[in-house]
Amino acid sequence: RPALAGFSFGAWVAVRVALQTPVSRLLTVAPPVNRFDGFPDHAPECPWWLIQGMADEVVDAERVVAWAAQFVPPVNVITVPDASHFFHGQLKILRDLAHRFYQDEG
Repeated sequence: RPALAGFSFGAWVAVRVALQTPVSRLLTVAPPVNRFDGFPDHAPECPWWLIQGMADEVVDAERVVAWAAQFVPPVNVITVPDASHFFHGQLKILRDLAHRFYQDEG
């Protein structure tokens, strides 16, 4: 099964696809839960990491964290304290987290 990832609006797309198609793992970055309708209220059946910059100027970071907290199986939420929506100056951290996600076996 393929792995799936999405950033911002692409995170919305990735979650929707993962709910309909079996994937081995899901990585979402800064999902705009306060910007689009139709974000799911249940999790896909795969390991899921969500990376969120807490200085996001586009997405309400606290709302994203609260949204992710409802899911079973639990979402591995990773917050980056000083990261904006586009992770300006923090791309190395984002890259390293994504690399770790794809290397992780579970």
